[in-house]
Amino acid sequence: IDPSQAKFLEEAFQVSTKEYERLKMLSGELSTVIIGGTLIEKTKEGFYSTCYVFKEGKEIGRYRKVNLTDDEKKMGLSEGEEYKIFEVEGLRIVILLSHDIYAPKLVENLDRLKPVDIIFLPFNSSLKSDWNAFIIKSKRSLLSWIKKNGTYLVKGGGGGSLFGEIKKGRSRVFSPWGILKRAKDDGKEEIIAVNLDIDRIREYRQKKDASSSLTQSESEKYLKLTGLCNFDKVVIFEKKRTTIKEIAEDIVKGARGKREEFDRICGFVRAFHYRLGEWETPASETILK
Repeated sequence: IDPSQAKFLEEAFQVSTKEYERLKMLSGELSTVIIGGTLIEKTKEGFYSTCYVFKEGKEIGRYRKVNLTDDEKKMGLSEGEEYKIFEVEGLRIVILLSHDIYAPKLVENLDRLKPVDIIFLPFNSSLKSDWNAFIIKSKRSLLSWIKKNGTYLVKGGGGGSLFGEIKKGRSRVFSPWGILKRAKDDGKEEIIAVNLDIDRIREYRQKKDASSSLTQSESEKYLKLTGLCNFDKVVIFEKKRTTIKEIAEDIVKGARGKREEFDRICGFVRAFHYRLGEWETPASETILK
C-alpha cells in the first residue's frame, strides 16, 4: 500500500482485518498464544497501530502503540494512552512496538509495571549505518533495564523493505545474562525458537530483591549520624565552615526513602579518604567492603 494515498489507513485497516482473523484462527489451530505484531486498528476515535494478543482462537488483549514516529503521526495515526501489563498463562508480559523504545520516560513506565517476566518487541530495524547516538543509548537503556529487573526481551524483527526503506530483521532473544538466540541471517526470513526458563528469571529477581533489601537495611544502620566518623567535626566545605553532620543532613533533604539517602551519601563521600589501621584507603573502597 502506498502511504502517500489519501485512503492509506483505511486500506491498511482492511488488510489488517484479514490478518487479524488469520492470526486468531492460527492461535486456535495451534492451541497457543500469539503476540500479533503490528496491525492497524480502526475505532470511532481514529486509527491506531495495535498489537493483539490471541489465545486458542480468541483475542485476550491489545496494546496500542504509545510513542509514534513523526511519519506515523502525519499519516493520521493516534497515540495509545498507556503501557500495560498482560497476565497470560501465569506470566506477566509487556508489549512494546518498535519506536516505543525511544520514548522519553520508557524506563519510568516499565518500573510502574514491575515485575515483568517477558517483554515482547515487534520491531522494524533500519540499517545499522543509520543509527545515531540517541538510538544506541535508548537500546542500551532497555537492555540495562532487563538486566537490573530480571526480564526476558523477545525482539521479533521484520526484514525486507517498508515504504521503500530497507529493513533488517535482527531478531534476538535477550536475558539478563546475555543473548539467548539470534537470527542467523538478518537479511532473510527465519523463525527462531527458544525455551525461556521462567523459574530461573524469577529466581534471578528474588536474589536481586534480597540483595537490594540487605543494602537498604545496611543503609539504615550506617546512615545514622553517629559512629561512621566524627560528624561534629568542623570542616571547610564550599569555602565555609560547617560540620559533616550539617553537610549530611543537607545532602539527604528531599530524598525518597533510606535507599536514596544512602545513594546520595555514597556519591558525596566516594572520594574521601579514611584511616583504616595503618592504611589510608578511598571511601569508595570502604563502602564497597
